[in-house]
Amino acid sequence: MKYFLIIFALLFSHYSFAQDDIAQKLDQIVDEYYKMEIFSGTVIVVKDDTPVFEKAVGYSSRESKTPNNIGTIFNIGSIQKTFTKVLLLQLIQDGRLDLNDKLGKYITGFSDPRAENATIKEIMIMMGGFGDYLNNPDIAQNPDRYSSIGDILTEIKKEPLLFDPGTKEMYSNSGYVVLGGVLEEIYGKTYSEILKEKILDPLGMNRSLFIRNDAKAENKAVGYMIAPDGNIMDVRQFNVAPTSAGGMFSNVYDLLKFGQSLMEDNKLLNDEHKFLLYDLGPGGKSNYSSWKSIRSSNSFGVGWAGGSPGWNSMLVQRGSSPRYTVIVLSNYDEPSAEALYSQIRNVLNGKEPETVRLPLERFVYNEIKSRGIDDFTNNYEKIFSENGYVIRDDLPLNMVGYALLQNDLINEAIAVFKLNVKLYPNIPNCYDSLGEAYMVGGNKEEAIKNYETVLKMQPGNKNAQQMLDKLNAP
Repeated sequence: MKYFLIIFALLFSHYSFAQDDIAQKLDQIVDEYYKMEIFSGTVIVVKDDTPVFEKAVGYSSRESKTPNNIGTIFNIGSIQKTFTKVLLLQLIQDGRLDLNDKLGKYITGFSDPRAENATIKEIMIMMGGFGDYLNNPDIAQNPDRYSSIGDILTEIKKEPLLFDPGTKEMYSNSGYVVLGGVLEEIYGKTYSEILKEKILDPLGMNRSLFIRNDAKAENKAVGYMIAPDGNIMDVRQFNVAPTSAGGMFSNVYDLLKFGQSLMEDNKLLNDEHKFLLYDLGPGGKSNYSSWKSIRSSNSFGVGWAGGSPGWNSMLVQRGSSPRYTVIVLSNYDEPSAEALYSQIRNVLNGKEPETVRLPLERFVYNEIKSRGIDDFTNNYEKIFSENGYVIRDDLPLNMVGYALLQNDLINEAIAVFKLNVKLYPNIPNCYDSLGEAYMVGGNKEEAIKNYETVLKMQPGNKNAQQMLDKLNAP
């Protein structure tokens, strides 16, 4: 969803305690996260090529009470973008594509003329100016109409860029769909065919499937969203097609093959282009000069994360010797896998695990219910500090606001969305959510005001325009 590449200055320290102690501590942590309804899924920790811990907890289907097992496949979200980068780098390695090629060399027909001048590199490093097709109400409300990259690309072409290519950095799912379109144009095949031919088959990733959430497959998990109020919802209704931006299903063993190949062999990329894979992260550069400098470093580490409704995933590696790989896959929405990974990292660093806490959005919802909305909004900084929470982005409060709306607590929802606007005044979605709450509450004037703010910040936002048309209709 929102995560792509994380470079760690120091991933794991060399631990001196017994592997049995590691396994015992990790087993206790995973069980605690499961018992608190924070995590359901699979975990594997590998030292060099030897697993030192693996475990599955929770249900792949809560309805049938089918338990997860270590081979269960999960939606990996935006880890898919790393596969797309590898496919592009293979073309660059073969001389069929250049990082400085303009998009217009391969794809035309964008309503915004700036789009065709964006370079492949700019789009790869999230500086292409594209937005997020998942926010397009036509795609969100009618996912079955959009079954291919070409279908989605048709909608992306209609949207204006959010900024001039190369001038800013903004996470973009649409950009990676565009890159999938480039791959399809060059190869003359579908993205899924290219993926299978160039990565999955060569590595023997036989349990990695390019399928939708509602597709039936052997040993496939169902994703579940846990709302801030504790309600659990099956996400098969969120049936957007998988793309080059995210959505493939895989398991820990297949992802281990992928991660190990990127670090240890040249089946996918030669050393020069493996270096480019890590160098082309956020901002377009790393602190390393070559693949050799990465492999000789005791501090290099890299992690990829993915999140979408009902799913969260982490693949983390340390590049020095010994080499550690940690893969966490969850059929609960973020930050289930990410939170568990942070505890695993502590254990592998020889530290004591931190106190297990509820996800921030569930904590906030409980605090509002027990304290009242005025007490919470007036004292949220103190409440967070005293309970060990830090708010890092707009997502948790946005989730709380919608949970309150769904429970007909409209005034409370408005107060939470207003707090989110105060904390994140440059995020258009904060105003969009506040506008929706005002609209539900019957305050037409304030709803219009907030949707107009969205359009000023993000011209061409389809949802905001549709809501304004509805609000201004006679």
